[in-house]
Amino acid sequence: MSQTLEETMEDLEMQLMQNQLDSLRISIENLANSLGRVPADTIARSCLAILKSMISLSYCGMIVYINRSHEVVIQHKLEEIQKFQALTCSFADDGKDDRRGSHDRKENLLHLASSIMPATWYFHSYNPSDLFLKQAENIRAICLDELRNHYGNSLMVSSDDDEMSSDVDAPFKRWMEKEDAKFEKHFRLPVIDDVVSVTLRTYKDCRDLKSPSPEGMAIHALCPLGNGEEWSVREVEISSEPSSYPRGTTIEAITMTRNQLAEHYGVRVEYKKEVPATHPSLRNLDLDFDKEIPEEYGIVIAWRFVGSEAWRDRYGHIIPQDPFL
Repeated sequence: MSQTLEETMEDLEMQLMQNQLDSLRISIENLANSLGRVPADTIARSCLAILKSMISLSYCGMIVYINRSHEVVIQHKLEEIQKFQALTCSFADDGKDDRRGSHDRKENLLHLASSIMPATWYFHSYNPSDLFLKQAENIRAICLDELRNHYGNSLMVSSDDDEMSSDVDAPFKRWMEKEDAKFEKHFRLPVIDDVVSVTLRTYKDCRDLKSPSPEGMAIHALCPLGNGEEWSVREVEISSEPSSYPRGTTIEAITMTRNQLAEHYGVRVEYKKEVPATHPSLRNLDLDFDKEIPEEYGIVIAWRFVGSEAWRDRYGHIIPQDPFL
């Protein structure tokens, strides 16, 4: 049986990670064997290059992890990676001084190199990005210890302190910009039409049967405040009639958590490929659902003006009438 596109993509991602892991293992072994034999700046730059590789692997780990967790947790993990990324620009001393013998430093690096697992292991790990960050922190601590031991605190090597290193960093920075843009785009993608239809049918069934919202789904009543630049948002029961919504409510919106979407619809199939232009009906309201509705609720699946039968998608486009609604 031929592979599906999803399986092919997973194989490609796994092969990419495996190549990075193989290169990382060799780099760490070379660094371990260089201790005490090469100039301090060479040790520092070799370590910085390894740390950047591990940041890259952490982002690869996030791609594996992104459909397994809550959006708030994902954002927290991204912030952790970006925080550690700042440490890959220089070797400023952090003040800690737990020195060990050079033999121990070499052995510790070789142990870290040998502890790198095959890509398949990381793909089945719950959160591989955390593992890469912890290993990167250990490598940085060992190299700082080596530099302090031989050269004191006078050596502060920066990855952008000369033209040559800037040239080396340039491809990495461009890659980082692309990865940031990729994650930003992922969070802005709307769900596919089939997901919208199933969600609206579930909404209708719950209202007709006066039953509670299924796990992960929520209904919100939105009311403009003052001159319309701010909005009041309140979660309401799915069985509530519009007449019971807070006074001044003009919009009702349905949200679904990313966890629930991934559980029901699988990986990569629940979102559209591109972010559409915002429809004037939404743009004129000066309403950004992502800013107004707390992120723990996930994303807006559909919304409508109170009193209207026409539902709209996340970006304000009218959803075709479903014969089952």
